[in-house]
Amino acid sequence: MPEKKYTVVFEPDNVAIDVFNEGENLLRVAIVAGVHINASCGGAGTCGKCKIKLLEGEVDSERSSKLSDEQWDEGFKLACRTNIKSDLRVEIPIESRHEKGVLTRQGAGQVDHVISQAKWGAEYENVAPEPIVAKYYVEMSPPSEDDNISDMARVGQALKRDYDIPKVTADLTILKDLSTLLRQEDWKATISVCRFKEPSRILKVEPGDTREKALILAVDVGTTTIHAKLLDAMTGKELAFSADYNAQMSMGEDVISRMVNAAKKGGLETLQKRVVKTINTVIDEVFEKAGGDRENLTHMVFGGNTTMTQLLLGLNPKYIREAPYVPVANLYTTLTASQLGVAVPDHVSAYIMPCVASYVGGDITAGVLATEIHLKQELTLFMDVGTNGEIIIGNKDWMVSASASAGPAFEGGGVKFGMRASFGAIEQVRVSPMDYEPMIMTIGQVKPKGICGSGMIDCIAELQMSGVISQNGKFNRELAEETWRVREGEGGWEYVLCRAEDTQLDEDLAITEPDIDNLMRTKASIYSACAVLLKSVGLQFSDLEKIIIAGGFGQFIDVEKAMTIGLLPEADPEIVEYGGNTSLEGCRLASLYRDKVEEAEVIGSMITNIELSTSNMYMDEYVAALFLPHTRLEEFPIRVKRLEEMHEAVAKGKLES
Repeated sequence: MPEKKYTVVFEPDNVAIDVFNEGENLLRVAIVAGVHINASCGGAGTCGKCKIKLLEGEVDSERSSKLSDEQWDEGFKLACRTNIKSDLRVEIPIESRHEKGVLTRQGAGQVDHVISQAKWGAEYENVAPEPIVAKYYVEMSPPSEDDNISDMARVGQALKRDYDIPKVTADLTILKDLSTLLRQEDWKATISVCRFKEPSRILKVEPGDTREKALILAVDVGTTTIHAKLLDAMTGKELAFSADYNAQMSMGEDVISRMVNAAKKGGLETLQKRVVKTINTVIDEVFEKAGGDRENLTHMVFGGNTTMTQLLLGLNPKYIREAPYVPVANLYTTLTASQLGVAVPDHVSAYIMPCVASYVGGDITAGVLATEIHLKQELTLFMDVGTNGEIIIGNKDWMVSASASAGPAFEGGGVKFGMRASFGAIEQVRVSPMDYEPMIMTIGQVKPKGICGSGMIDCIAELQMSGVISQNGKFNRELAEETWRVREGEGGWEYVLCRAEDTQLDEDLAITEPDIDNLMRTKASIYSACAVLLKSVGLQFSDLEKIIIAGGFGQFIDVEKAMTIGLLPEADPEIVEYGGNTSLEGCRLASLYRDKVEEAEVIGSMITNIELSTSNMYMDEYVAALFLPHTRLEEFPIRVKRLEEMHEAVAKGKLES
């Protein structure tokens, strides 16, 4: 089926942009097109500043009290409450435009600035699952004088005959009830077998055929958030999803803080109980949503960074943060989930995704498994950006990794009005270079209550392009005479994004110089880590053929803006993909296909880790990256040229006005 395409033309600038999604919000399209429409309430429809007049085409628009009956009848709409249904031609009236002159930035020609999420594991969609723990139905003849082998041997014979499982073992808990259960349905039974390592182990015996009642859980144990998917083991279908903030956060927002707390008396036990408490909460929710019985759960697969993995297992992370930075283990044997305190039956097996090094964990192994970097020839940069920035560079022949201490700025930490990417977070920002007025969109199109990582990237890039801040991240204080938005606040100089009345807060929402400093340090840490990895293998950014950004942070990121501030290397935006939660996806694949578990262990052994904390090159690169976009401007020639052109156009526009 051909892809739908609508063309939206903004007058009087005659800027055209192609839109490929029916129902796309008109204000968001204007943002991508580089067309400024005054908007300060985040798309909530309360400020009434984003008026447009519909000249041609069909829209789905919500009536607003900000428009009179006469205006509505004349075709006026609020852009933030208008969705596209056809080709459009709209006019931006004078009251919705800049106060001084007109300056329009040409967009990319279509709505594609925000990266679309790549789909992983597509080749497995029609492949029947073969998990590490599976249910096998067997029918056996009863014992007789001529065939009086033990019940356990009879089960072993049937599994070898019907499923080519050469040898099985069972512990005492299985043997205690085995004889009774086998005879309950006249020697017809379903045997749950873990086939991860030889010999295979029997985990559960059920009378009759219960193969269709088999469930699996994939769990991403994140520093900030824990995600879980409940899966049908027979079909691989996702039955339910849930997520919740990790209860360990009250003991530190980053892994270093939690390691410090783990060293205190009772701290390790408390941290372990808190992460398990959150896991149990998300498990309760997925079973409530799916209506399933957790007695039918066969196994779970967990993925997390090295510190989170050790805290989940109750292992002291002390030596992860002390030179020479050694984890307790990289590979873990399967265990029962109930041993950890997870509220599931005792037969449920738990597999932990293998870790690579102290700061490159099972979440990254799972990410590589999901994105198949280890199977492809193209040179790929994979980054999972959160509180830590974990980075992989390589292909099917080799991979190197590093972890950069990014800090919490991209997740809202260290930013005065920072928040995670949830309802009310400012996710997109445009700033008029003519009068410095902002145009913002929030997640959920509600009044803003803060700004998330992608919004911070947008905002800082826009402030730089508009001349509000310099390349060292400091405000142009002379602008305070031109606009009230640039001012000296209680904590220093700042730029006001929204007046209090346009927010969910009781104060103005502003970006401060310390906020900008924090984000500059974060982006410098990520960029310099990538540079060190490439240089360590004799390559440079121009050699990259694909860039994958994983994690919730990447979902709303604008590639051009990320390059403008120097978070991403200057590259063709077409090579950048959003990976989504690749840790959870990798856990899903490993939970459904035992060959993927074997792959995960191969991946862990393939990756060579480079410890940045002992690298002199890293510190040199880091200091050089503490600039917008970088001290070495020759690495960003396109951004520098655009910045110069923008400032020249602004100067000319102001002169003419």
